[in-house]
Amino acid sequence: MEKVYHYRDTQALAAITARILSKPLQRKVIPTTSAPTTTTLPSNTLPTTIPAACPARYSLYSESCGRFCYRYEDNDCKDWDNARAACQAEGGDLLAPSECNYEFLREQAVQNLGDCPGNLWLGARRPRNGDNFRTVRGDPISNTANFWERDEPNNVNGNENCLEMRIEFTIFLANDQICSEENGYICQIIR
Repeated sequence: MEKVYHYRDTQALAAITARILSKPLQRKVIPTTSAPTTTTLPSNTLPTTIPAACPARYSLYSESCGRFCYRYEDNDCKDWDNARAACQAEGGDLLAPSECNYEFLREQAVQNLGDCPGNLWLGARRPRNGDNFRTVRGDPISNTANFWERDEPNNVNGNENCLEMRIEFTIFLANDQICSEENGYICQIIR
């Protein structure tokens, strides 16, 4: 049975397709009587099947920051703990921010604004006994990372322990927030 793939972001699909079509495909031809040679196929030749790399509703990210499947959810607002539980129920976790992947996170937020009125939960929180944030994988996040909003994290009233991307006012920078706020979120599954 042939698989059908649906892409919500047609601009991204067009860019990926253009990148693929701009490079000639190489195929080795090994004759039985001589050394291997290389034949260039026409640039409009595409593979006939694309392997499914991510579960349903997830898209593949595979660039300089690594390879993972992600799902942006901005129509089902949840507090941080319930957002994380929703991701874990699908075999993943909240997407852990880094200086490497933060531009990707901003692009996703711009392209996928949905029904959640607030911001977007990311996979990091402040440990109960610490000042600095840690990702859901346990990696420390510097308070001087380039994705923090100005004067953040500030831990107002001593209870802003979860990390969100501020979407309101189109800021798209990280902010520490009370974990009980309801936001959208991004899940990731490492591949």
